[in-house]
Amino acid sequence: MLVLYTRDSVETQAEEAAVPKVSAAHKASRRDQILDGALACFIERGFQRTSMADVFEATGLSAGAVYSYFGSKQELAIAVAKRAMSGQLEHLAASPPDTPMSPSMLLRTVVGGFERIGVPTSIIVQLWGEAAVDPEFHAIAADALVGFRAGFRAVLLPWAAATRGLTDTEAEAWVDAVLPIMIACGQGFLLQSHLLPDFDAEQYLAAVERLLG
Repeated sequence: MLVLYTRDSVETQAEEAAVPKVSAAHKASRRDQILDGALACFIERGFQRTSMADVFEATGLSAGAVYSYFGSKQELAIAVAKRAMSGQLEHLAASPPDTPMSPSMLLRTVVGGFERIGVPTSIIVQLWGEAAVDPEFHAIAADALVGFRAGFRAVLLPWAAATRGLTDTEAEAWVDAVLPIMIACGQGFLLQSHLLPDFDAEQYLAAVERLLG
């Protein structure tokens, strides 16, 4: 087979050979660097008040470097929100309790999980606010709620069976009935802890235990 090489094709191949290949690990690290910097900005200024210039400064990267990974502030904010929610869902799914976990213990674990992965409650509250007006944020929040419902259900089933003297079928019915309340209790905890300076976390969790325990 005859292969024809034009001057342009030879020059292109030489240029490509001269460009160092960037590893997948380096790309992932750089992407995380950008997301970490953006998260810090969103925590300090909020989604709306943060500019891309703020992100460039926080990451120490050029505009070209950031834009090569994220085309806009909206795209970057959505990536931060996805990482925040998926990280907590993965933590919840990967850490089944050794002993049955009560509703208040579950809430404590979930709320503490956000802090462990570096996501303060302010970001979660902002996400809900954006979800009210932005379809993409709405999809992230809706998917997260579905994931938390599944995670809460898996954790509460053994607790309901063990502590409430229910059969497996009765436990499933009880958990399915209280899941909306559990989700609301979690949302209430995050919202009140962010907005109320005198919020008492222990008192709140005790009330959840009295209500559902």
